Amino acid sequence: MAMDALGQASQNKNPTESGKLRHHDLDALRAFAMLLGILLHGLLSFIPIPIWPAQDIYQNEDIYGTINSAIHGFRMPLFFMVSGYFSAMLWQRKGLKGLLGHRLKRVVVPMIVGFFIVWPMIILASITGSHFKEKVSAIKLNQVAESDTGRAIKVEAEKPSPELWESIREGNVKRLAAFLSTQGNPNQSNGDGATLLNFAILYGNLKMIETLLESGADVNLASKDGSTPLHTAAFLGKSEIAKILLSYKADAFRRNNMMALPQDSLKAPRELTMAIVAILGLQTDYETIADGREKVIALFESQGIEVSTAKSQGAGVMAFLAKFPFWHHLWFLYYLVWILGAYAFLGWVGGRFGLSIPSFLRSTPYCWIWIIPLTALFQFYMRDNYGPDTATGILPWPPKLLYYCVFFIFGAIQLGEKAFEEKRGRFWYVWWLLAIPVFFVGHDLFESSNRESLFMQYSFFAAVYAWLMIFGFLGFFRRYFSRYQDKVRYLSDASYWLYLSHLPLIMIIQAVFSPVQWPSWIKLFLVCIFTTVPLMICYAVFVRHTFIGRMLNGPTRKGS
Repeated sequence: MAMDALGQASQNKNPTESGKLRHHDLDALRAFAMLLGILLHGLLSFIPIPIWPAQDIYQNEDIYGTINSAIHGFRMPLFFMVSGYFSAMLWQRKGLKGLLGHRLKRVVVPMIVGFFIVWPMIILASITGSHFKEKVSAIKLNQVAESDTGRAIKVEAEKPSPELWESIREGNVKRLAAFLSTQGNPNQSNGDGATLLNFAILYGNLKMIETLLESGADVNLASKDGSTPLHTAAFLGKSEIAKILLSYKADAFRRNNMMALPQDSLKAPRELTMAIVAILGLQTDYETIADGREKVIALFESQGIEVSTAKSQGAGVMAFLAKFPFWHHLWFLYYLVWILGAYAFLGWVGGRFGLSIPSFLRSTPYCWIWIIPLTALFQFYMRDNYGPDTATGILPWPPKLLYYCVFFIFGAIQLGEKAFEEKRGRFWYVWWLLAIPVFFVGHDLFESSNRESLFMQYSFFAAVYAWLMIFGFLGFFRRYFSRYQDKVRYLSDASYWLYLSHLPLIMIIQAVFSPVQWPSWIKLFLVCIFTTVPLMICYAVFVRHTFIGRMLNGPTRKGS
């Protein structure tokens, strides 16, 4: 049978009242991964990410950015690993048709329905966020003015320096120069990965850009997507800026993460161009950009830089389809559909031809022989942020898809493995202790100004960190959540609904709290509470015992 290629029968010994076998620890662990996503998104308003609707007055990338990276580095890999295990269990119990039918109801339908509900609410959240961003900006500018007059202002230390970014946004060259001369780092980047110089190019102020370059800004320092200032200037048709950058020795042959040269950006299609312009909130039109691009082409050609046209269209369309926030936080369901399709095909082929992964490669320590190199390999091609990319477009991003396949397949082949069933993550505290230094080494490598030359080392540490955390959580939840517990089971059922529905609400609540001058950790706590509690009430009243609850979790009994 096909399942023989992917795993053996489960030996679960935790029956529920219905007589069905369950792994209560893995149910709780999957729920934990979902609920951790609420905290993850709750952190984003406290990190300088310009495209995020809410920007809190007290942002601290050193603290909240690091916490965000630590969670992001293992959360969804953990989810896909557990999903692989449960998918194999479903196949073993119900057959291939039963598995696909189950996932159609529990994954595909919520994905499609959720898409049409989430988009309008995200738009509402963005409008709300824009309103409160103006308030936050005004408060920050007032604080800067007060500090300039010598009055003591108590604000949380933060990196990057908000004054520099606000100066660029407001076009205040004098204030920018003053901060750069005393305390500002011209090569800093924000939580979205944009450098100061790239950010300044968006606003097109030549004097601002010259001030940054004269203050030591690296003309070739790339944002986290690999785009240099010359990429940005070419894309937006900023010919005068491109001329200044080239005079400061900008590298016209530096490729971004999409392997595109700056001159490739000149031929980005209209749809991609205007979509990015809209996301960035820029006030321009395509005709202006197109005219500017013609001048950039002339500039490049005058300096002997060949402008290719063939590759750029494909690269631009691929970037648009893979990176545009089409699915938002529902991307994980979309990727799960693709992975399930590949899993079903490979399982069918394996069963038909008697192929399987050797048993010794399924358990520790021998599984490390292949899971670490494969994870690191696909991590190497994802450079937008620490850990896996957050590409949420309609086209699956190949390295991201293959990356999650590794975790899914590992989970699937553990079904029936005695070592996994009986001893998984036995030394969980050891895994976690090892994960701490591994994370900080990998995080430092990723944040290094010499990141490009260290990316292979970073990819290795990021891969090891993900797996150490996964094995640690497997052991921790097996130790403390293996038995049936009413409250844990209820929360596990609710977690799917909470995660699917939380994003627009948490954005709006973040925006409302953003100008409030309370300590950021209190606001973060309140944001998460005011998001979770109303959704839990909705779950109890409108979801759990209705067709929505049956679609998400299957039937439940009244009173449970």
